[in-house]
Amino acid sequence: MQQRPLVGWFTAVLALAATTAGCGGSSAPARSQSGDAVVPASLPAALSQAHADSTARHFQLLYGTGGQAANGEPALAAAASQLPQLTGIDPASAATALSVGAPPTAVGFLYGSFDTAAIGTKLTALGYHRQDLGHGEALWTIRDDHQLDAGSPLTELGIAGELNVIRLSPARLVYGGAHSDLDRALATSGPALADDRLIGGLASCLGDTARAAQIGQDPTVGAAPFGLGISQAGGEVVCLSAPSADAAQAMATAWPQRAATANSAKTDQPWSTRLADPAATVVGGPAHLVRLTARPTDSDQVLFQASMNQDLGELLGGLGTRP
Repeated sequence: MQQRPLVGWFTAVLALAATTAGCGGSSAPARSQSGDAVVPASLPAALSQAHADSTARHFQLLYGTGGQAANGEPALAAAASQLPQLTGIDPASAATALSVGAPPTAVGFLYGSFDTAAIGTKLTALGYHRQDLGHGEALWTIRDDHQLDAGSPLTELGIAGELNVIRLSPARLVYGGAHSDLDRALATSGPALADDRLIGGLASCLGDTARAAQIGQDPTVGAAPFGLGISQAGGEVVCLSAPSADAAQAMATAWPQRAATANSAKTDQPWSTRLADPAATVVGGPAHLVRLTARPTDSDQVLFQASMNQDLGELLGGLGTRP
């Protein structure tokens, strides 16, 4: 069975600044031109369609494509097998999935091919209301802002508010809970997450070939956001920022030795038994990025699972500044 990263990956996660407001019940929804949405083939491309203001620094971002698309839609994971029959929405069929923010304000993006008529019929039966937004997109809402319905069939599936608001077009489905702000996440003006110096840099560092990725914070590793990725070839990738070019070089130099000698803080198992062929590249750029790679020996999500257990500190924390 495929392992799914948990929503609570990082203990220091705060909600994405672009999704902290309510979903804007009485105001007119923004027109997102989603009828022209293109299915993103990479993490940087996905972030170019997710917008945020300049304060978007502390958040959780999950991404998956192809066979790893489930990594990008954790909010729906609990009900993924039953959602198609109930709503017409099949998260497992998405070509690419992205989740930005942390509950209760997270916004999810599913890209692929959606039968808007069939989904609309099922949503109407559930009590959703439709508003035409033009450009092939419709807004579906099931209740007013900040309200939950304990008797809803969706609640019985364990997703009480994750699909409170849905913006649906043939190529893209964007969803959020009662406290999510889809309008701001889809704003056509202002910077996209891909344009952010650090977040966009980390996404580019993880690479166009990443089939699953997470960007966020872990206090055992450091204060700055960092990225984890799984490449198409099955290797794991870590991207870290450094305060200077010299510090970045020190981190790159220290990585092979750290991977060979550090032990898990949770199990005391040597990391060298789970990660082989550690290598590092100084990517540079304004954030002084470093790309660390390794080949997992027993799972393609060694570092993803370690991050959920807050077990990356001994492996990545203080890299280049302490043994």
